[in-house]
Amino acid sequence: MPCSPAKVAHDNCTRTDAAGDVVVLAESFEGKKLNSPNDLVQDAVGGIFFTDPRYGKRDDMEMDIEGVYYYSRRHKLTRVIDDLKRPNGVLLSLDHKTLYVADTELKKIFAYEVTGEGTLGKRTEFANIGSDGLTLDERGNLYATWQGKIWILSPEGKDLAQIECPEGPANCFLGGPKGNTLYITARTGLYSIDLNVKAAPPYLGK
Repeated sequence: MPCSPAKVAHDNCTRTDAAGDVVVLAESFEGKKLNSPNDLVQDAVGGIFFTDPRYGKRDDMEMDIEGVYYYSRRHKLTRVIDDLKRPNGVLLSLDHKTLYVADTELKKIFAYEVTGEGTLGKRTEFANIGSDGLTLDERGNLYATWQGKIWILSPEGKDLAQIECPEGPANCFLGGPKGNTLYITARTGLYSIDLNVKAAPPYLGK
């Protein structure tokens, strides 16, 4: 179904419509302010998974959990992961049956079975790196920003290759006119490199 673009801000998750109007989707949970919503991924039915870590100043935190949340198409907010240290990058697999969540403090990427709309099952350890940002190609390979590089991981978590960057990357995204340009954001610059694979196609469900 068509969905308005959503994004995370300093302390909330918002949606911007075609007219440029901004709607706050989530800013608190169980009466407490969210920490600092960071990354998000949208599923095929209009729901949003987003991570909520806290970097920097921590004395004004109301939450004692840095979790992962699901904002449903019915406007309900649910915490779906509560046992990570600092979840950051988040991504769905090609078939939307797996949710990848990177934890920058544990320095690992975990894979969760998606068992239903906004519900998760078994967790497995996917890779021994963290990541600030993740993207996916048409083969199901993950691209993760970590320790000054872009790490390319197979759907099974195997380290396939690494791309050196001029400065430490913060996030990455595959797109562009031909779908094969990897865009990389960093602290002071925006970089790009053309690859021999394209971005993952939109998942439209069964």
